[in-house]
Amino acid sequence: MKKELLIFDLDGTLVDSRDDIARAVNSAFAEMGYPAVDRDTIRNNIGWGVRALLERLLPGEDQAVIERARELFLKHYSENLMVDTRLYDGVVPTLRELKNRGKTLALVTNKPQTLSERIMDGFHIRDYFGVILGGDSVTHKKPHPEPLIKVMQLTGFSPSATLYVGDTRADLDASSSAGVDFVAVAYGFAEKEELVRCGCKHVIETIEELLELVR
Repeated sequence: MKKELLIFDLDGTLVDSRDDIARAVNSAFAEMGYPAVDRDTIRNNIGWGVRALLERLLPGEDQAVIERARELFLKHYSENLMVDTRLYDGVVPTLRELKNRGKTLALVTNKPQTLSERIMDGFHIRDYFGVILGGDSVTHKKPHPEPLIKVMQLTGFSPSATLYVGDTRADLDASSSAGVDFVAVAYGFAEKEELVRCGCKHVIETIEELLELVR
């Protein structure tokens, strides 16, 4: 693929943050008197933003309860943001090589902007990215195409010159709606079989494989 702009998701694509997210969810639930949720259930619902995650984990609860859970989650998560979170293997060499090839890199995530930037600063990868858009930087989060369209507008690249790299159905749907090609990573928060079933044409096992796909 000939691509000049590569947009990356964060959670499940560049960083494995599932344990810290799960801990914050269960800390919030414990404070509200709800039972703990297992890590895999939480992982399988990450990708659509904090509110959507909590709505899926607390089905039938009214929005006042969801908002309280969201506030507590963000408090606990912000205080314990990088306890167990780690970069996936190969992320830094891959980003470095793409930059060496003259590619423009951007990040689109549904995680709040400030938390995203703190994680990127913590792993010293922020400087690789010309544009960073968190979930609170746009009116509509993924799977809406707005974040991807905004990045293309800011950088001046067309959909045909753009590639989005992510790990969930929300990423695929945002890409499709924006007219952008999509590469799914099989090591993230969704199983490979699910990604293929959703219609992902390109699924990679390691992020380094991206270097073989993009020229």
